[in-house]
Amino acid sequence: MNVKDKKYYWLKLKKDFFKRHDIQIIESQENGEKYVLFYLKLLAESIGHEGTLRFNEMLPYDEKMLATITNTDIDVVRSATKLLSDLKMIDMLSDGTIFMTEITKMLGHETYWANKKREQRKQLTLDNVQPSPTCPSKSKELEKEKELYIDTKKENNIKDVIIYLNKKTGKEYRYTTGPTIKIVNARYNEGFVYNDFITVIDNAYKHWCNNNNEFANMKPSILFNGSFESRLDNSAYDWVDNNKPPKEKSVEELFNE
Repeated sequence: MNVKDKKYYWLKLKKDFFKRHDIQIIESQENGEKYVLFYLKLLAESIGHEGTLRFNEMLPYDEKMLATITNTDIDVVRSATKLLSDLKMIDMLSDGTIFMTEITKMLGHETYWANKKREQRKQLTLDNVQPSPTCPSKSKELEKEKELYIDTKKENNIKDVIIYLNKKTGKEYRYTTGPTIKIVNARYNEGFVYNDFITVIDNAYKHWCNNNNEFANMKPSILFNGSFESRLDNSAYDWVDNNKPPKEKSVEELFNE
């Protein structure tokens, strides 16, 4: 595989992972700590396969194979698999596939290019996009808050994206609505990161703040739609010179994508 086509995956464990009731129940069993380690190894093995575990398309894993790939005693594998299944932490499908039921909540990933862009942005001055001289100026307090919002560790953070948009526009968009969650997550799944959303918001503000009709477009359904990347590099605004605005999708169309 070309390294540029590669995706990077990781597991996201909450700091209270070992305080969860199901984990505490497992640890309370004889060999419980080995069961938890076995579970974590299964999660790690599944992250590149969307939470599924099979040896190949024709052959599912059996207990002996699981013992081999996780370096776990087969008796531990047998007992742990039953307990994890009883606790609904794994699902044994009819074709022998093992599905890690919590993987969608614990999986993080980004593409090679997203990783490269993120590393490059660490070397850049994040406030290098200045508003147009004719745009109404924002308070110094907001600019200071922006510095706090710009944090590459806040990836997949829908709430702070919408909070920043509201502070920039004076609107009160909610970060809990279905269409907003769907459209922001769609961009995260394409490999974009938190800082990209801040840049898109700032770029749109710079171009639209002097026109009430255009300023009305500063909402999640337009800023974060399929034209997101062109808003990131400002090419979406090339139409300003020839007065040919791009066609925007409706919220309904975006939600049904």
